[in-house]
Amino acid sequence: MNTLIDKRTQRGSAMFLALMILVVLTLLGVFASSSGVMQERMSGNYRDATRAFESAESGSRWVEAWFASLNDPSQQPFWCISGSCAAVDPVWQVGQHPNDMANRNQLWWNANGLEFGLNPGDGTAVAANGGASQAPDLSETATEPRIIVEHVYCKGDTLADCPGGNAIQFYRITSRATGGLQNNVAVVESTFARRYE
Repeated sequence: MNTLIDKRTQRGSAMFLALMILVVLTLLGVFASSSGVMQERMSGNYRDATRAFESAESGSRWVEAWFASLNDPSQQPFWCISGSCAAVDPVWQVGQHPNDMANRNQLWWNANGLEFGLNPGDGTAVAANGGASQAPDLSETATEPRIIVEHVYCKGDTLADCPGGNAIQFYRITSRATGGLQNNVAVVESTFARRYE
């Protein structure tokens, strides 16, 4: 049995099918590659946003630790009403700052906020002795946190207790920080209560 294939009847369908399969595989490879790059960018942005949040949180916790370290009622910070409070006293009276502090730019925070790593009471550098108020390492952030502290409320046992005296002072602490890039910004707000006895 001799079967001769007539070359004139072949139309190249196998080649066409192989080329179609190669085109589909190439498109799948390109899609998978671009999807991997997109996921890498998203995870990088998430990491940077998390870094900004943790930096802002550490700014807030740092000021709370400073308040907790004040043992003597004479160390109680009083609040200023106008001017640059950070130069005189680290605590503002509530209402002295706009409600949209989260939308203010870095220049506004530099002018009005406390500098992270300095003692809010006297502006001296925080000792790196491992104490509760030691400033953590934020070298991977674009800018260090800036903090606004506002006196919100005084709750005393009698009217004579406020301000000062044997009363519970309530403070709002707002901290702004960036991640590794300037455009990743986090603003954290906490309320801290302290009785000075």
